[in-house]
Amino acid sequence: MRFYRSKIESAAARRLEDRIRREGPLRYDVFLNEALYGPDGYYTRGAAIGKEGDFVTAPHVTPLFGYTLAHHIATIWEQMGCPAPFFICELGAGEGYLAQDILQTLQERAAACWEALEQYVLFERSPVLRAREQTRLEGFAQKVSWTLPHGVEAAVVLSNELFDALPVRIFTQEGGGLREIGITAEAGDLTETLLPLPMDEMPAAVAEVASELQEGWRFEWAPDVSALYTHISEIAKKLAVLTIDYGDLRQARLHHDPQGTLVGYSGQRQVENPLWRAGEIDLSSRVDFSQLIECGQVCGLRFWGPYKMGVYLLALGIDTYLTPADPTRLFDNMALRRNGQVWQLVYTMGQYFQVLLQYRGFDLDDPLAEPSDR
Repeated sequence: MRFYRSKIESAAARRLEDRIRREGPLRYDVFLNEALYGPDGYYTRGAAIGKEGDFVTAPHVTPLFGYTLAHHIATIWEQMGCPAPFFICELGAGEGYLAQDILQTLQERAAACWEALEQYVLFERSPVLRAREQTRLEGFAQKVSWTLPHGVEAAVVLSNELFDALPVRIFTQEGGGLREIGITAEAGDLTETLLPLPMDEMPAAVAEVASELQEGWRFEWAPDVSALYTHISEIAKKLAVLTIDYGDLRQARLHHDPQGTLVGYSGQRQVENPLWRAGEIDLSSRVDFSQLIECGQVCGLRFWGPYKMGVYLLALGIDTYLTPADPTRLFDNMALRRNGQVWQLVYTMGQYFQVLLQYRGFDLDDPLAEPSDR
């Protein structure tokens, strides 16, 4: 079995080395929490997001993404019975681009929902990214907050590329037995190692796929998802949870990516070795949407999806933003750019990103259903 290793060069890697010397080998989720959210972590230092950064998210491609989501949020609010006050909570809000686009659209095109909106609440662990959000959203100061509500009447909780950044544990079959992959330090390197896995500590999702894991395959499981769903479920009585991320249902994810999905991103390029320059690159793994559904069901959430993001956006009408070809304006750069952006959302990102809708306390229509089927 191949093990990743990398020289200890970054501040976060040195901090991890010190911790390993004190505590012994670390589980992968502990490593990832330090590399992403620790004092010298990637997000703590301020992630480089956007076309000039390490990776691009849908709101950086075009504001049409946020415009389209805003119209669906307004529809969800109507199906809740038009409650007032009403909250929108965005988890992992990054630099605030999506919040800006949604707020602008509601203000300009959904007046009733805008008036009912008590607060758009942004939750972001990185202090650097929170500061960027506050600057970007100065024009909406009366509508934005950074404190999550608890027990309110109605809320939509949304996230775009949040769950892929949660720390994961990694499991494998080795020598005919299930083992956990961890991180140790030796000879100036961080390196993967095998950890024992007592049967009474095996997560249920891992036990479910254990018989299918072949020698050398890797399976990732995010231990923080259950607690996060508990917190989400306490936000509101009437609750809709809109999750957009890349991943798949458990079985499809396992067989599509048997070697594991945890990778790094640096300068718009994928980094295969997740130990390389810890704290200085983004790290993420494909989301197990089965886990999100299961945790939601424990909290009383029904669900629609997951759908491919491209199918979802088309169902919401993003294609109405396309500009028809005009033979007299073949080189209309604005129209070409907009059409290209919609194409990227629907037919590039939209083919591997998924959308999951979960809800409780009201009846939510399937956005992909024909009007006569609702």
